[in-house]
Amino acid sequence: MHAVAKVNGTTIAETDKYEVVEGNIYFPADSINNSYYRKTDHTTFCPWKGTASYYTLNVDGTTIFPIHALVPHRDTTSMD
Repeated sequence: MHAVAKVNGTTIAETDKYEVVEGNIYFPADSINNSYYRKTDHTTFCPWKGTASYYTLNVDGTTIFPIHALVPHRDTTSMD
């Protein structure tokens, strides 16, 4: 199976190597197009997932915050 994340028709992540946990797709960090993301100072902590870092996403003039909580987990990144 192939997983693709898009915003306004623009691909922001794409991979054949992903995991699904409780309905969330976890993309490998190297499958995410980081040029659209800007890290914020906002973080949260989950005992199960660890510390999540939040990002602003800007695609073709559309800015969304917080679009994703990116959680490092065994070389993967969650895009909730």
